[in-house]
Amino acid sequence: MKFLLSLVMLFVWASAEKLQTTKTSCIQQSNYPNKTLIEQKKILVEKAKQESLEELYGTLIFSSTDIKNGSITSNEIKSRAVGAVRVKGNPSFYNGKNFGEICADVNVYITKKDLQKYTPKKVSLKHFCYNNSSVAMKDIKQQAKYSAYKEIISHYKPSLKLSGKEAEQYIHGFVTSNEKFDLDTASYCFDAVGTILPYELEMNGHKTLKNSKQHKAKKLKIYKSCNDIKQAIPTAKSGVYTIALDDEKLNVYCDMRSKTGWTRIFHHDIGFGVFANQAEAYQTHINNPKAGKYSILSKLESFRKNGTFTFKISWPEFRETNIWEQTSNPTYQKVFGYRPIKIDVIDYKWGGLEKGDSKAFIDGSVNSGWWWYSIGLYEPYQNGIPAFRTPARVVNLYVK
Repeated sequence: MKFLLSLVMLFVWASAEKLQTTKTSCIQQSNYPNKTLIEQKKILVEKAKQESLEELYGTLIFSSTDIKNGSITSNEIKSRAVGAVRVKGNPSFYNGKNFGEICADVNVYITKKDLQKYTPKKVSLKHFCYNNSSVAMKDIKQQAKYSAYKEIISHYKPSLKLSGKEAEQYIHGFVTSNEKFDLDTASYCFDAVGTILPYELEMNGHKTLKNSKQHKAKKLKIYKSCNDIKQAIPTAKSGVYTIALDDEKLNVYCDMRSKTGWTRIFHHDIGFGVFANQAEAYQTHINNPKAGKYSILSKLESFRKNGTFTFKISWPEFRETNIWEQTSNPTYQKVFGYRPIKIDVIDYKWGGLEKGDSKAFIDGSVNSGWWWYSIGLYEPYQNGIPAFRTPARVVNLYVK
C-alpha cells in the first residue's frame, strides 16, 4: 500500500525564548510491518519535526545553496536543523480517519538561539581598500576580493582565520559597488556586501581552522600585528618584530610598554629631511622600521578591525599622546567614525586624522586650513614638524 502522510498546520506562536508550532502527522501502519507500536510513534514524532522545518525556520532551510568542494550541503543543514527541533510535552496519539492509520498531534519548538544559527547574516564593507605592492596589476582585483571575503568572515567570527579562497565558499551573494582604483596610493577600493550562513561556518569552518592551526604549528609562529604578539606573549618587550601582512612578511617596530601592542606604521625624524611627495609618504623604507623616514601607510587596511582603526600619535620629546578610533582611512579620506579614547591635546581643531593638502600627506586639524598633527610633511614648519601647538623633531604614528 502506498505510504500516506498528511500534515495539517494548526498554528505557530512565539514566546520570549522560542518559536513553537503544533503539527498533526499520520502514517499507515501497514507500511511499517516490522515496527512495534512504540517505534511507529517515534516515526510520527520525527515526521512532525521534519515537516515543521519551513514553518519554524523559514524558507532558508529549503533554499540554501549547496557548497562545493566537500563542504556542507543543504540536505545536511536540514538534517542538523531537525535535530534542533524539540518536543514540548507528550504527543497525543490516536486512530486516523482512514483504516489502519494512526496519527499524532505534536507540539514542537526551537529556541531563538537555534534559529539564529540558520538566519542569514548580511555583512557590509564600506570604503574597503586593498593594496599589495607584490601583486601584479592584473591580479589585484581578484586578490582584493579574496581580502574582502576574509574581512567579511572576520566581521562575523574574528577567531576564524581563513585564506581568501577558503573564505570564498562561505560568502553568498557577494556584490561590489563604487569600485575605483586610486593611482596615488595604488589601492583598489570598493563597497561590498556578502551573506553568511552561520551554521555552515560552525559545521565546516572549525575543521578548516583546526587544519590551519595544525599546519601553522609546524612553522615558526608569525603574527599579524604587534598587538597579536602582545596578547599571545604578555611579557614581550618593545623592539623590532616580524609580522605577516597580506601574506608578506615585514619587520616592524612594536611599542609594548602597555597591555596593548602598538605597530608603528609611520616614523619621521626631521633631521632626515621632509617627504618629497605623496608616494614617498605613503610607503618608504618599508622593511627598515628604524629609518629616519619610514612609512607603511600602504598597509593600513590590514589593521582595520571590525571596520575601524585604532591609532596612537606621539612626539617623543613631548609627553602628550592621543589615542582614538576612526572608521575612515586618512590616506585618502576625510575623518568619519571618530571616537576618542585617550586624548591629551585638542589644539588647532584636533578630531582624528584626514587626508592633507599641499603641506602634508595627512594632518589632524580637521576641516581647517592648518596642518598640525602632520604625518608625511612636505615642507618644514619652523625647522620642525607641526605637532599640536609647537613644532616637534620626531613624530610616530601607531596602529593597534
